[in-house]
Amino acid sequence: MTIVRRTLTNTKKSKQPKLKFEASKDKLNVESKPEALRQRLSYVKQKRFNDNVKQNKKNQQKRSIKKAYSKERHSTFNTGIKERIKNAVKQVKVWLTKGLKKFAIYMIGPIFMFVVFSVMILSVVQSFSGAVSTVVATSYQSSDLVVTNADVMYTRLEADLLYAINRVEEDHSSYDEYRYYVDAVGHDPHMVIAYLTAKFGEFTDADASNELSRIFDLQYDYRLIEKIEVRYRTVTHVSVNPETRETTTTTSQEAYDWYVLEVRLDTSDLEVIFTSRLNDDEKDLYETLIAIKGNFISFPSPIKEEWQNAISSPFGYRLDPMSKEVTFHGGIDIAKPTGTELVAIIDGKVIKTGYEADGYGHYIIIEAEKSKQTVLYAHCNSIVASEGDEVKKGQTIATIGSSGKSTGPHLHLEIRDSSGNKLNPYFYLSSEIVQED
Repeated sequence: MTIVRRTLTNTKKSKQPKLKFEASKDKLNVESKPEALRQRLSYVKQKRFNDNVKQNKKNQQKRSIKKAYSKERHSTFNTGIKERIKNAVKQVKVWLTKGLKKFAIYMIGPIFMFVVFSVMILSVVQSFSGAVSTVVATSYQSSDLVVTNADVMYTRLEADLLYAINRVEEDHSSYDEYRYYVDAVGHDPHMVIAYLTAKFGEFTDADASNELSRIFDLQYDYRLIEKIEVRYRTVTHVSVNPETRETTTTTSQEAYDWYVLEVRLDTSDLEVIFTSRLNDDEKDLYETLIAIKGNFISFPSPIKEEWQNAISSPFGYRLDPMSKEVTFHGGIDIAKPTGTELVAIIDGKVIKTGYEADGYGHYIIIEAEKSKQTVLYAHCNSIVASEGDEVKKGQTIATIGSSGKSTGPHLHLEIRDSSGNKLNPYFYLSSEIVQED
């Protein structure tokens, strides 16, 4: 999309501190000779255009991995047990044959039964251990809070980028025209965490910060390009004959400079970037983590329909829809019509309901009895449950609205751990729809 705007007067610059992507006053971060610009297509961007067929195969592989994992998870306790017992029985027979000379014949039956029973118990224990190992190996290794913090780091980088683009005309106000060629900004949080886990295992905040800064520079190529175009305008000339006093009017074409600032943002495929930085074993783990969402999924949908395609604002830093400043958003927003039913995603107790005119509007908070996690539903149109009520998953507790500080009907959903830390709901919600009993 190209947006053209003529600046008539200089705009007073804001006192907002400069962020990472804003140009300094002395250099303006502007390329002035576009014909001399070097091609800036990175390796990952070239690879995206050449690997369409490979990408389709990768999607099929992810579905296969997810299906295989699901099958393995449900059959782990049975797989291999019969084979182990069969082999164990053979070993017992050999042992018994050699031991007949040393043991009385009446001991064979009890010993045989005891050994077989022991082998069966051992097989079940080994199967259970294998199942646990499989789940652990295919889970996000870092704590819930570190996982959320890593994604928040990336949202801050993206929010700063959007802020810089949004302020171009204020920070560079001397141009006649602005042209925007801007790709989309955004990412899948699960992809970010799956990559960090595949690369580092149990990563730290420092690991995430350093690596994601590099990834961000590969994903986004942001440039301001100055162009000077020669344009022509009609100039009218009026002359008066000094003798006859007759007036003569003529016109001519006059050349002048027209200053254009191009705002360009090229966004590369994040998955291509990730896989280009992983070895074969890490790629396999990455694909598995993506397929099963790192075993973090634990809650059903907060509405009685799909929620992912209705996210209007994700968790983390963003451009505030009202102030246009970079602010932290402590939940996810799910946009649905007013009156859409909201359901409990945990079994627990309603510990608070209330109203905030300049904030949450009508809201309700549920606390899980054992984990002490809390879930907050805000901007509701109506609250169905009352303080002190015991609620079950799938039970209707409120309806979507636009109360409080809101730009339209939506659910603002927050999840907090037992210490009050906000966690990204995106990591925990599934597409499962639980019907009320």
